[in-house]
Amino acid sequence: MDAAVKAIAEPRRRQILELVREGELSAGEIAAHFDVTRPAISQHLGVLKEAGLVSERRNGTRRLYLARPDGLRDLQAFLNGFWDERLEALRRESERKEAVHVDGVTAGISVEREIAIAASPEIVWELLTKEDEAIAWMGQSATFDLRPGGIYRVDVIPGNVARGEFVEIDPPHRLVFTWGWEEGASPVGPGSSTVEFELIPDGDGTLLRFRHFNLPSAEAAESHSHGWDHYLARLATLASGSDPGRDRWLERPMS
Repeated sequence: MDAAVKAIAEPRRRQILELVREGELSAGEIAAHFDVTRPAISQHLGVLKEAGLVSERRNGTRRLYLARPDGLRDLQAFLNGFWDERLEALRRESERKEAVHVDGVTAGISVEREIAIAASPEIVWELLTKEDEAIAWMGQSATFDLRPGGIYRVDVIPGNVARGEFVEIDPPHRLVFTWGWEEGASPVGPGSSTVEFELIPDGDGTLLRFRHFNLPSAEAAESHSHGWDHYLARLATLASGSDPGRDRWLERPMS
């Protein structure tokens, strides 16, 4: 049951389960519903299959996937029994800890993502830390002084320049830097928030855990969430060996 619980902890796996509850679908048909690569979807399907939540059937050269009612029924029974007063108390404590205080005044708010990438941590690390590689998925230009206290600066789109400094560098496992905007009316000033990448080996690929925290408001979190969803999808595409194409956001202001 632990495997099933861990499997559904990832949001995209829950979405995949919703799709294959209605009928059999191939990996390609499932991938068409997401802004990630087909290899990434295949990795998610492998996790769901190992957890007993999805079955696989060959039809000629195709592999078709369908939710397993028995597996879902067992998971539901487990979760119904587990959600009691103790777990509710843990949830409240977790939410309390996520409200990190900035300067003792403003509660920090975070954007968090977990993404399966069909590439090794070493490849993903290069895309995060080498200037020429980084701008292939985000930005027009980049300046990195890759050492604690060194500058992090990316000209993301015209008129929007992100700046901070590197805090933690542990290749190819963990990268942390501060983040904010040089100009404009954004309440997120240079270096006022923190971005964290954690790269975890996952078979032949990487599980990327991303967190952007110490954001000053729900509005700032919503704006950055929209931006990171766009750029992390481009990162996953590039890391897997595909071309994400020219960033369409370079042609318009960030919405």
